[in-house]
Amino acid sequence: MSWERLEDPPRWVREVYENDGWQLKFEDDYLTVNGDTWVYKIEFGEQYYRQLKSDYYDTTRNEGTCPNCQAYVRRLDGDRFLICHRCGWTVGLPVLRWLRYPSWVDYYVEKLLNRW
Repeated sequence: MSWERLEDPPRWVREVYENDGWQLKFEDDYLTVNGDTWVYKIEFGEQYYRQLKSDYYDTTRNEGTCPNCQAYVRRLDGDRFLICHRCGWTVGLPVLRWLRYPSWVDYYVEKLLNRW
């Protein structure tokens, strides 16, 4: 997903530029700011962009960002898959998640290693 240009960014993002904009000295420099749902990018020359957190951050089999509510999610003890405990989102398709995110393999490998 690409960055979406903002003409009128939120006030608190503009305040970040007012406070930390002095760090942008070259045209390739930018600041990133994390919001609740969006990640904001401020480029040299006071240009604002935004992108969803779920598109900005990678989601692994143990942690990531929920694409529904944009909350940080991680696997807790007893979770077979990556689950958002806020909205109920579960990674992958129902049958394919067993193959693509094989936490059951981790479980049996750990069980086997603890045996020795």
